[in-house]
Order: sequence, then C-alpha cells, then structure tokens
Amino acid sequence: MAQATYDSYNSDDNSKIGGNCKHVMDELFSRVGLHKGRAKKKYIVTKYIFASACSWLFEKDTNWMGYVAVSTNEAANSSDHERRDIVVSWRGSHNVLEWMDDLEFWLKLAHLIFGKNIEDDEKFEVHSGFLIYIYLVCNNKSNFCKSAREQVLDKIIRLMNKYEDEEINVAVTGHSLGATLTTLSAVDIAQNIFNRPNTLVTAFAFASPCVGDSAFLVTAAALPNLRILRIDNRHDLVPNLTPCFVGFT
Repeated sequence: MAQATYDSYNSDDNSKIGGNCKHVMDELFSRVGLHKGRAKKKYIVTKYIFASACSWLFEKDTNWMGYVAVSTNEAANSSDHERRDIVVSWRGSHNVLEWMDDLEFWLKLAHLIFGKNIEDDEKFEVHSGFLIYIYLVCNNKSNFCKSAREQVLDKIIRLMNKYEDEEINVAVTGHSLGATLTTLSAVDIAQNIFNRPNTLVTAFAFASPCVGDSAFLVTAAALPNLRILRIDNRHDLVPNLTPCFVGFT
C-alpha cells in the first residue's frame, strides 16, 4: 500500500495531470495490482492527499502525496478482522522541491503536533524540511490550499464520526520522505485525535531518515496508543544520514 503511491504518481511534466494521481480513487488499487492481494474487496480509497513542497528560493509546488483508505463493511465485520481499519499512505520524494526539502536539516519546534498540553520549557524539535516545508505548508494558489496535515486529520475525524460505534485502528505507511511523514502524522493522530483506549495507531516507516530530537523520540514513544515500526535495508545510506547532524536521534 506504500508502493501504490509511487506506482500511481504521474511524474510527467508534459502531462495534463502531471503531479497528480494517474487513477481515480475507485480504481487505484486495481490499477496497481492490489486487487489481487490484501486490498481486494477489503479497502476503499476515500481521500487523496495533496502536499505543497516549497523552498525560500522557489514558489510552492502542490502535488499528489498519497491517500486515505478505509476497510469495507464486509472486512470490518469478518471474523478475522472485527474492527474498522483506516490506512494513510504517503509518497516518497519525486521532484526537485521535495528533494530540496529533504536537505533542510535544521530542527524546528513541533508544538503544534503535541498540542497545548505541554509545559512552556518543553521543546520537541523535528526536521524542518519535513515539518515546515511539506507537512504544514499551505499553498493559497492551489485548489488544495489546506496543508497535508489538515487534509489527513480532517478526513480521519470524519471517518471516526461515521464509525463512532466501532473499534477503529489506524495504520500509517510510507517510504523515505513518505516514511518521515508517516512518523509525523502517526504521532499527530495518536496525540491529537485518537484518545480512546481501544484505538491503536501503528506506523510502518520504510527507509526513514531520522525525524526529530531526543525529546520528540521520548515523548512519541510514551504515547500509549502509538506503535512505530521502522524498517531499513542494512546498506541503505538514507536512514543513517540525518544522525550525522547535531540534535537528531
């Protein structure tokens, strides 16, 4: 489901739908081959996520960044499932501005993610390129002027309200840049939306650079409803790149 974001992204600058998804929501899983696997008749895509990458040297550029899917009634009521699953999947870097944002290594405060219930002297800092220039940025010149964060949280709240009488779990996944957004959004969801004891947020982060400092790590790890599985290939340099810079854990 993470790979589906790469397979579905239209990177052709000459295409009329360049920077968008190649497929309509109803066909995404079948067009990338997931209809033969776990997603067959079990999940439907309910939201496309658009994110704006930006740099102080260039204009903002808004592109398709992933999707939100939810399990079907058939899957949620099956004997081997018995819960409603929500999946958030993030795409990895694919254009110049996104690569530039990957290199914005300085740390920025992440109080917005951890909400208002924090002490004034607590400092949770994360990679500024991932947080400020992609996850939180808004592009008023785009039809999708809400930040990626707002789009995802708004959709999850809507799904929570729709299935309020059911047990709900959330899985967030992505690769590389998508993995950093996976970590940020999973922490955000667990901290600010899912406060029910029987609701679990699970992140599957593939080849993720380090996202934040030790305070971010400790605080995220202490959230009782959050689990993060970080998957790396042994010889991949990207997951080991950001620790070379001061402050990352």
